[in-house]
Amino acid sequence: MLLLVNRLACISILAAVLIFSGCIQEKKAAEITVIDSDSGTPISGAVVSFSLDGAAAITAKTDSAGTAVFTILERGKAATAWASADGYTDSSPADVSLDAGLNIPLDKANAKPIPKGRHYEDDLVSDSLTGTGAYSQGNLNVYFYKIVLDESGTGAESAFFKLVYYGSMVDIKSVASGQDLRDIFLDGNGNRILRESVIVKSIGYDAGRGMGYADVSVQGK
Repeated sequence: MLLLVNRLACISILAAVLIFSGCIQEKKAAEITVIDSDSGTPISGAVVSFSLDGAAAITAKTDSAGTAVFTILERGKAATAWASADGYTDSSPADVSLDAGLNIPLDKANAKPIPKGRHYEDDLVSDSLTGTGAYSQGNLNVYFYKIVLDESGTGAESAFFKLVYYGSMVDIKSVASGQDLRDIFLDGNGNRILRESVIVKSIGYDAGRGMGYADVSVQGK
């Protein structure tokens, strides 16, 4: 009889372990990196707010690499994030891709406004570009974001372009004339994200209209 009781106890313990293990959810990390919108350098000590499916936001400060990491237990829910930092204007909430993470650019609060040629929401450079690796499903879009004036304030020094994957921002990069966005937008392992070449042939600034512009050519699409 004693042996029977011990056996039943073992079965109960095993069942409890199996039930408990079935409740364990896979953890997923969402990496949010905050960068200076002009230089692209990471901002350490920025406060990142993260909300899952509209729930109350949780916050974390970015590390020396400008990154804050949030561990997610509930998959398949919509996530948004926004950031703030001393000397910068707070960002608006943006959708977060749990697979690709998110870069949040912040504008300096006291900086002289930089004339924008056309805002990225209004000026699509190219859509449905082909991606590689984690971005191989396509639906990569490139947008013209803004220009940076030279010291004289009369010419364009560089232009910023935004890469979007399925509606979520991947990154914003500064580009000079003659550069290929295929060589600029890289994943975390240093591999090219874009399969096609998106060459910035020239950038400029029309002082009369107060507008910047960029001549872009997409090759291999």
